[in-house]
Amino acid sequence: MMSKVLVSVHDNLLARIDSAAKSAGLSRSAYFARLAVRELGDSFGPGARRRARLAVR
Repeated sequence: MMSKVLVSVHDNLLARIDSAAKSAGLSRSAYFARLAVRELGDSFGPGARRRARLAVR
């Protein structure tokens, strides 16, 4: 299951997030998820396994 959320961030911060996500080849949502996983130390969902991540390179 995947939930949608609404968050508020300053426009300048959002621009930096979008730039970083683009540089990483990720959508904004995927970038936020990556940051959350890094902070929380938990990995789950599509692409959580190394084998899956390597398959899409």
